[in-house]
Amino acid sequence: MKELKGILKINRAGFGFIECNKYKKKIKVDKKDLNLNFDGSKVTFEIIKETDYTYYAKVTSLPDFKNRIFVGIIHHFYKEDIFVFNAKFGKSHLVLCSSKVNEKLNDNDFVMYKITKIKDQRFYGRILEKYGDFYDDNALTKYLIKSFNLPTEFSKKVLMKADKTVNRYHNDYNMEINNRNDLRSFTTFTIDPNGARDLDDAISIFRNENGFKVYIHIADVSYFLKKHNAVDKEAIKRSFSVYLPKQVIRMLPPILSENYCSLLPDSDKYAVTTEVDIDNSGNVLEWKTYKSIIRSCYKFTYEEVFDILENKKEFNNINLFNDLVSLRDLSFLLAKKRLKLPEMKYSEQKKKVTLGYSDYTHQMIEEVMILNNILVAKTLSEKNIKYPARHHPPPSSESNGTVIGLINLMNNCNVNFSVDSLQKIVDCEDFTKRLFNLHCIQRILTKATYDVDNEGHWALNLNYYSHFTSPIRRTPDLISHRLIFGDTYSEKQMSDMLNQVNENENYYQKIDFLVEKFRMIRFLNKTNAINNIYNAVIMDVRKPTIVVFVPEIFYIYSMHVADFSKDKLEYDENSRSYRGSVNINIGDIIKLKLDKIINCMLELKFWLIKN
Repeated sequence: MKELKGILKINRAGFGFIECNKYKKKIKVDKKDLNLNFDGSKVTFEIIKETDYTYYAKVTSLPDFKNRIFVGIIHHFYKEDIFVFNAKFGKSHLVLCSSKVNEKLNDNDFVMYKITKIKDQRFYGRILEKYGDFYDDNALTKYLIKSFNLPTEFSKKVLMKADKTVNRYHNDYNMEINNRNDLRSFTTFTIDPNGARDLDDAISIFRNENGFKVYIHIADVSYFLKKHNAVDKEAIKRSFSVYLPKQVIRMLPPILSENYCSLLPDSDKYAVTTEVDIDNSGNVLEWKTYKSIIRSCYKFTYEEVFDILENKKEFNNINLFNDLVSLRDLSFLLAKKRLKLPEMKYSEQKKKVTLGYSDYTHQMIEEVMILNNILVAKTLSEKNIKYPARHHPPPSSESNGTVIGLINLMNNCNVNFSVDSLQKIVDCEDFTKRLFNLHCIQRILTKATYDVDNEGHWALNLNYYSHFTSPIRRTPDLISHRLIFGDTYSEKQMSDMLNQVNENENYYQKIDFLVEKFRMIRFLNKTNAINNIYNAVIMDVRKPTIVVFVPEIFYIYSMHVADFSKDKLEYDENSRSYRGSVNINIGDIIKLKLDKIINCMLELKFWLIKN
């Protein structure tokens, strides 16, 4: 057979798919035919079988891994050998390593190693560095940076361009401020997470008997980043700032992201201000957006604002206090019916998963930022300007019938695809049902993307929506800033940029999912969860796999039909169920005992407790 070239992609189940422009059908690769290659590898392959809709292939090339550096987690020791797990290689290809480090190594340590040879379908390597133990966030951060090949430094070319930009800022300062609305006399403040340095947004607010005048100030990154220069190209390439447990991988060089662009207090800053008049019912009367210069007088944290407003913490600046009260009242007026999903946390003290929403201090900022995003989107739409719309399509009733059926069964209701209906079930009183409903809603929600064709944001219940308020850490916001002031992009330029942004967002989300898995596994270990018994819901029944969800620890687990019975059971394709000595149906509740926690693989093993 003729050898072809392509890019190998491997799904969560370990099966491969090859991207190759020469074929329109899917090209599938069985696990046994991957030939030690992993996700993202450039491979040669040959077609071994063809059906109406699919090609089946085997990879013929071995990976070129010798002398390449990887990271992994120590699986176990055997005499002088150290077996290291790497998620890309999979559980069937542990790397047999020697060690070059002086530190004592232990099970589940994060390590960096080099592949020294591949022989007889086995990887051999040498450990070069110990990052730290399984519970060390600094070690986890290093592991994630290397695993996802995140750029921790900026090139010399980018840094030099950033320095030249700063020089231009100083040279043009006197001329530039004459072209901006001078708002430095306003009482202006920021509210951000504790420790934040990249302050994108600030607020000035005035209240009168007719309502509010609010000035939403956003960092004017577009002044510092000229189109197509080295810093701009790097920002598009990165697309976002990436927040890791102990480090932020910035989209912009620190001299810009943490200094000149950031709306830090007690210094003059360039901003893009949207001035909005709002009546006492929360209706927007008029608005305008312009370039400004501001001077923030206070950097609040959310916790500090909550202590001032709710816990009556003493705060001597009466003007700022009144502004915080006004902003709180305005945010309550602006709040609309939107789908808000609770945040999940692992409480070691309570030994359980908890769900909750941020307090209203977060809403104080969120609502005015959402308003700014809406107004900019409306402005650009009315001018027939294509912009990076944040598009979130409604859930599909056709592809989510099984999940909706489960929601109805578990909640004894008839839920529909409205924001109100889904919000109601995720806020129900029964905590286990809340966890189950949250999981189901996450499954049925379509991912939001950036798109030049504005089709609205379903979860926010909006017809127009853009991103405008975080240009220090998101590329689409920077693009919207340029467009609002008359800059242009060709349709191809916009399409190429947004494709890059969407691709990067998907990639970075994998980091978030992985960090959440680490938190869950750590939590179970620290709370001594081995032998705990959990209720689980059967979510899907296929031949021979039964997928269950364990609400109490928010975990999806795949079981084999043989786990339920050693007898032969008959599978019914129509009802997706098994019949025989035991019946297995979607929606059944079963009991599982946690038997094993495999830290390095982030996996759990359960025993089925039979009635």
